[in-house]
Amino acid sequence: MFLTSFTMRLAAVVMVSVGRIVTSAVMKTVPLTSDRLVAVCSPDYPLPDAIGTVALAAQRLLLRETGSASRDFLDRIFTSHRVVAVPAMTSVGNSALIAACAVGFGVTVLPESLVSADIAACRLREIKITDADLSRDHFLILHKNKRLNAVQEDIFNICRGI
Repeated sequence: MFLTSFTMRLAAVVMVSVGRIVTSAVMKTVPLTSDRLVAVCSPDYPLPDAIGTVALAAQRLLLRETGSASRDFLDRIFTSHRVVAVPAMTSVGNSALIAACAVGFGVTVLPESLVSADIAACRLREIKITDADLSRDHFLILHKNKRLNAVQEDIFNICRGI
C-alpha cells in the first residue's frame, strides 16, 4: 500500500514526456534519456533493407496498442507523412510482437534496446526508414514551484542518472 500511495504522490509531482517538449510558464522540463525506435522483420521477410514511411505503412504491421508511447510516436510519424497505418496485429506486450515478427508474420517498430539482441543474433533484421527520424527524447516534467521531499528528490535524481 505504501508503494501505491507513494507512487500516486510522486505522479502528482512528476510526469514523463516522450518525444515532445512541454513548454509552460509554470512547468520545468528536465532532459532524461533518449532512445530510437527501429523497424524490424524476420531475416527472410520480403522487404528491402531500407524503405520510406509510406512503404512501411503498407506492410503487415505488428504494433503496440494505441495509447502506448511507442505507438503514439509512430502514429505521429505516419500522420506527418499523410499515411494511415492499419496494423495486422496489436499487443500490449513487446515479446508477443517480437515473436510474431521473428516467425515472419510482419514488421514491428519497437525501441532499439528491446530488439538489439535479436538483431545481433540474426533472429530479426533491421529495416532503415529513410524519410523519418525515429529518435525520441524523454523528459521529466514538474511544477516550477513544487518542492520535493527527500524521497521524491532521490527518485528524481535516480531518474536523471545522478
